[in-house]
Amino acid sequence: MPHIWIEQSPEWFVLPLEREELALSDIPPRQDRGALLVKSAPSGRPEWHLLARDDSGITVNGLPLFSGVRTLLDRDEIGVPGLGPLFFSTERLARVEPLPAAGPEIHCPRCRQPVAPGTPAVRCPSCEVWHHSSEELPCWTYAETCALCRQSTAFDTGYQWTPEDL
Repeated sequence: MPHIWIEQSPEWFVLPLEREELALSDIPPRQDRGALLVKSAPSGRPEWHLLARDDSGITVNGLPLFSGVRTLLDRDEIGVPGLGPLFFSTERLARVEPLPAAGPEIHCPRCRQPVAPGTPAVRCPSCEVWHHSSEELPCWTYAETCALCRQSTAFDTGYQWTPEDL
C-alpha cells in the first residue's frame, strides 16, 4: 500500500494512504497547507497526484509544482513549508490476501500450479508475482526468498527503504 514517510524527530513513521485522497492539512501539526494527495487509476494501475495552490510553496524533489499538479513516483520528496520533508513511497509489505478474481490465470512460480481466485496468496513486494500461501501450499514461505527475486519471504522483514537510508 502506498504511504507517506513523516519525520517526527528523531524517528520516521508511516502514514498509509488508505483512502482515495489525503489533505496535507491532516498531517500534524494540522494547518491549511493548500495541498491534496489524490489517487486515480487511469490505466487500471493506481497513481497518486499532488495538487497544490500556486502560493503553497510546496515542492517535489526541490522543484516547485508547475501548474499545481505532479504525479508522484516512488521515493519522491515532498517539501512542505512549516513541516519537515515527507517522502512518498509505493513499497508494499508482503501479506496474505485472497487472489483477486480479475485477470488471466496466475501460476505460482514456486510450485507451478494455478493460483485459484479467492485463495490465500502473497504478491511479492519486489517482483509482484503471486505465490500460494496456505497450509496445503506454503509456497511463499517455503524458502528464504521469493521464487523469482531476492525479496525475503519473512513477514516481519519490514520496509526495504526508509528515509533514514538517505
